[in-house]
Amino acid sequence: MTRKICSLSVPRRPWPHGRTLAAGLAGVVLCIAAAGLCDELVLKNGRKYRGLVVAKTPHSVLFTIHTAGGGRMTVRYAMGEVASLVVDGKAPAFSGPKPSAKPPKPPEPRPVAPKPAPRPRPKPAPNAAPAASGRTSTPAEIDAVIEQAGRTQPEWWGAVSLDYPRTLDLTGKYTSRKWEPQKTIGAYFYSVVTPSPRRWRPGIKLLHEALAVRKDDPLRLGQAMTMLAGCYRNFERDYARAAFWYRGAAGKADKVHAHSIVALAECYWRLGGASMASGHMTRHGLQSTPFGPAIKLWADMGQTQRALGLARAYSKGSRAPDGYLYTGNILRRLGRYDEAIAVYRKCVAAVGRQKRFQRTLRRAQGSLEAVPICQTLKIAEVPDGTYSGTTASFRGPLRVEVVVAGGRIDSVRVAQHKDDIFYTAPTDVPKRIVETQGLKDIDAITGATATSMAIVNATAKALAAGRGGH
Repeated sequence: MTRKICSLSVPRRPWPHGRTLAAGLAGVVLCIAAAGLCDELVLKNGRKYRGLVVAKTPHSVLFTIHTAGGGRMTVRYAMGEVASLVVDGKAPAFSGPKPSAKPPKPPEPRPVAPKPAPRPRPKPAPNAAPAASGRTSTPAEIDAVIEQAGRTQPEWWGAVSLDYPRTLDLTGKYTSRKWEPQKTIGAYFYSVVTPSPRRWRPGIKLLHEALAVRKDDPLRLGQAMTMLAGCYRNFERDYARAAFWYRGAAGKADKVHAHSIVALAECYWRLGGASMASGHMTRHGLQSTPFGPAIKLWADMGQTQRALGLARAYSKGSRAPDGYLYTGNILRRLGRYDEAIAVYRKCVAAVGRQKRFQRTLRRAQGSLEAVPICQTLKIAEVPDGTYSGTTASFRGPLRVEVVVAGGRIDSVRVAQHKDDIFYTAPTDVPKRIVETQGLKDIDAITGATATSMAIVNATAKALAAGRGGH
């Protein structure tokens, strides 16, 4: 049976920041006119797409989405990302191209006006970073995903109410020397929204409201866009929408802060664009600048020699203890434990009486206690039971409870902590420990590195207690 594909017409409504968008995700739905059926792809992150399966192998699926405006994007997803797949109303059991599906036609070539010679674009480093998702996408595919996500509402949008103090100044013009969370939006997010996960989504909705209020004020509009991008990235790990708003903010600013540059690069990498991430960092000089977030991202992307070089350069500056901590964390992640211990000791010695580095000191001491455990730990030697471990985190002690059953880590739970900026670390890091059944190469949550490493260190101490050693 031949399937005819047509675009579905949908009602349109104003988006909170003043743009007209198709309602929800309905704008990307495909209609199979002849059979009344369509293919459906649901990802493990909860996103659902309807479209056309072009090809499927045991390892990946090639899926085409047609937009309401007549556009088309085709993305290859690793099967490890797919929660369910339905083709013509049932789960497929085939490999290779789908017999009844016509592959999408290539887009008609558009006439391109002559352009001046572009400036040379830096080439990515020879040891190009692997994609975080395990798959690699082209820049065009990533751009399409970013645009489609950024111009549609998240799936949870309708279930979340807009809730904020009416005393809050959404224009961004109110200034005060006092810390006033009920008046200034920055203080409100830092003190009220960020420490409370139940407020994260209402906070995102609030920032969309602020965009509408600031639409005629480019500078403050850009500031709100940057905040919104950070919330999508840190609260939701929605890297496509985060990238959309980081890009929008860059267009409003005279100068883009290094934090935003690294954040956008991370979004590209998480979306499968390792070369885009490396190129973006390199264009802004962050391949040779000792900047903490950039060091972490280079290490996360697998460019550990570059990361180590930058961390060691950081150790020679005025913030030497932080540089030592970065260096030790990278060496530890590589399994070079003896070197990591030596660097952590340098960190402790470098702090001296400098009060501003006391948190760095406590984190280095926590790692000094945990690394020897990681060196020798064998989960199979830990008797079944529930064990507790405590270590220093950013704002104070952090305690975890670890359940061991059948020679395996059954669960890790953060039982207590005092951190106010932790993002998804209390859920994502324990999940990663259980998945890997170990404490090596655990990806620290960006922006919550202290909490992430504290969870790993506390877990090591809990398992050591179970084993009978410290």
